[in-house]
Amino acid sequence: MRDLILELAQRHLPDAKLVTRVFQDGFRHVAYEIDGTSVLKVARAGTLPEELRVEAALLQALDGGELPISRLIAFDDGPPPFMLSTRVPGTQLSHLPQPWQTGLVKSVARGLATIHQTPLSPSIRAIVDEMDVARRWEGGTEELQTEGFLSDEQAYVLNRMLDDNWPRFSATPLVLTHSDFWPHHCIVSSSAELSGFIDFADATLAAPAWDLSFPWMTFFGIGRERIVAAYKEQNGLGPEFLEEVEFYSVFWALRMPRWAREHNLGFRDGRTALSVLKHFFSRHETGSRRVY
Repeated sequence: MRDLILELAQRHLPDAKLVTRVFQDGFRHVAYEIDGTSVLKVARAGTLPEELRVEAALLQALDGGELPISRLIAFDDGPPPFMLSTRVPGTQLSHLPQPWQTGLVKSVARGLATIHQTPLSPSIRAIVDEMDVARRWEGGTEELQTEGFLSDEQAYVLNRMLDDNWPRFSATPLVLTHSDFWPHHCIVSSSAELSGFIDFADATLAAPAWDLSFPWMTFFGIGRERIVAAYKEQNGLGPEFLEEVEFYSVFWALRMPRWAREHNLGFRDGRTALSVLKHFFSRHETGSRRVY
């Protein structure tokens, strides 16, 4: 397999000599490090290459700026389809000992804010879709209720949460979000500073709080709250931002089971979503009283 990967890389990097390692073994793709300086990402058999194509187009549209991201070298229709990009130097955040230093947490928050401050040019808007929150929220609630994972009362509470909060949160200006923000996709330098982010295949136009709503950071010993707090402080945001993060955390949980099935991941991530909802309901009163 490595001989094939090297052959693919040499189509665009004639001097490439060695597949150094498997850089990332993902659900939908495998990324190989080439000579320690570039990354070749190839879609898994049976998956569509469209996400690679979108990511390549986005990296090309973002090229030339100071964003902490990799740079596109080439997208090739193959077969097999693949994307070749520069390697962000450093180590994946998930590989560092915990707890992570406060300075590192703040560095990651600053880097994420830099992504969110990207001007939304016509080319970026043509590549990246806007998130349809209301439709997906209602669909997720209905689906989980139909499958017996939500009671009628819980479904009512969630739909009230949407009705009561979406009018104000929908006014938040859309930004470019990574939409798969977790430690595997944060690369850290030897000086414990963020080097950059990788894997923009799920990039979306959404509210900044969306990137900070994912539960994955909690699973790596840091607590999502530390990154949220650093982001909030650095950007001068008020208490309403924390409410918006919680709103999107629930939204994440409602859309995750269907996403897991669409990507052939079974219900592993669906169970994670249900645990997020269970935690939400455990912290809020139900019935006729306010629940959020």
